[in-house]
Amino acid sequence: DIQKTRLGCTSAGKSAFFCDYVTKIIANDPVFGETKKERTDRLYRGGLEIHTTLDRKLQNLADKEVRAGVGRKDESGIASALVTVEPGTGKILTMAQNRVYNPGEGGKAWETSVNYNTDFAYGGSRGFQPGSTFKPLALVGWLQEKNGLNQVVDATRREFKPESWTASCVDGRVTQDKYNPFNAEGGNSGPITVLNATAHSVNSAYIAMVNQMDLCTVFEAAEALGVHRATGEPIDVMPANVLGSQEVAPLSMAAAYAAFAAQGEYCTPIAITKVIDADGKELEVPSANCHQAISKDVANAVTYALQRVLTQGSASSVGGLPGRPSAGKTGTTNANWHTWFVGYTPQMSTAVWVGHSEGNIPMQSVTINGRWFRNVYGSSVAAPTWKRFMTGAHDGKKVKGFPDINSRMLYGPQATVPNVIGKSESEARSILGKAGFTVGSKIEKEYSDSVEKGKISSQSHGAGSRIAKGSIITLKVSKGPEPDPCEGWDGKGKSPKGCDLPDGPDDDDGPGKKKRDRGRDWGNPGDDD
Repeated sequence: DIQKTRLGCTSAGKSAFFCDYVTKIIANDPVFGETKKERTDRLYRGGLEIHTTLDRKLQNLADKEVRAGVGRKDESGIASALVTVEPGTGKILTMAQNRVYNPGEGGKAWETSVNYNTDFAYGGSRGFQPGSTFKPLALVGWLQEKNGLNQVVDATRREFKPESWTASCVDGRVTQDKYNPFNAEGGNSGPITVLNATAHSVNSAYIAMVNQMDLCTVFEAAEALGVHRATGEPIDVMPANVLGSQEVAPLSMAAAYAAFAAQGEYCTPIAITKVIDADGKELEVPSANCHQAISKDVANAVTYALQRVLTQGSASSVGGLPGRPSAGKTGTTNANWHTWFVGYTPQMSTAVWVGHSEGNIPMQSVTINGRWFRNVYGSSVAAPTWKRFMTGAHDGKKVKGFPDINSRMLYGPQATVPNVIGKSESEARSILGKAGFTVGSKIEKEYSDSVEKGKISSQSHGAGSRIAKGSIITLKVSKGPEPDPCEGWDGKGKSPKGCDLPDGPDDDDGPGKKKRDRGRDWGNPGDDD
């Protein structure tokens, strides 16, 4: 696609924000000149022939669908943006938002010069909290630390103390406060597999996961996949940021998920493929620098998990793309400030953001495009917009599948369950912990004829069985033998609960009736019989 450079991008219509992005690349990237003034002069003196990555057909579709999700003049005032990156090349195929481009001042409410899809340096936006769309980056760290999707973690909500966190890249503690997040989308608690925790977006499970890890692994994975704050700084190493608390640009998220689609190959997003100056000389352009950022096995395992989001998880009400494999993740922040869906096929990765561009304003009890929402979630507007766009964008394209998952990534390391029957609770916890397992937070009591009171009487996984390391073992403690319910009763009057007599041979009450007025000698029916 060739665009004639003019003094501004208002004439670019539906592609105006992309046009503005291209001008800022030329103004900011050293490949176009040593100083910003030199680069800007080159851009605006004219004569440049700029070839871009934008797909006009897809851009028109993106503009249509983003406005179908939230209209430009919608009374809610809510903004929305959509951006698409091609896996394996980094090419930006679309860049749309439900606003009209206007670089001047004093425009209408639905006009702006701010590009919601890009970093501050390339469009003026400071980004938006990504919510649970950040979780797949934590999943990368989990898998890199030799864990698996079928491992079980305890998703019970609880406080995590400051000293419980490990972060080798940080001096001192990563937080001074206790941390106990609530679940915005996934309300599950108790033992849950990492696979299901991802599908249902269970915050408490993900915090339990990273509490077992080096937190730095998570944020190093984010950095490797190009995810950073929209203002340019790295994401801070903090527990809350695992759940997407610091602002990022939709373009960064689309590019990161494109790496999952490309089996771990990350490409820096590019908008320009070729520039020819007024003298006919071809200029150097920014490179996508595609490289293997994470292993194929890790990337394919993340894809395996994210497919379930659409089939049985937080976006199952929306569903995947018809007739072709797709994967993605919903995102909803505290108080429903910002909502997302980022998803992909092997051919395209698209991020959709929905929220208030002016700040953190709750999207609660709000009407959007004529539909009332008590609470807006990632599956409410963002995911349907993503599906409509991606369905149309793939029309006529070859159906491509995702690679299979490596069994190690699915099951994780295995370990043998030790026998803790007859041990004290403290002994059992120690033995199971050393073997690589976690004891369930709730230990119930039960009667046992074979185990003395106060000792472990049963365990949820039998001794000698091979299961995923890190799995939760549920224990029960013996209360001793069950008391005889008839103890101390002389057979007269109403029998104690549970103390029923067996049928006598000449029971006048008929078959099946219990004799409650006989002597305690159950083997002797009595003289009157």
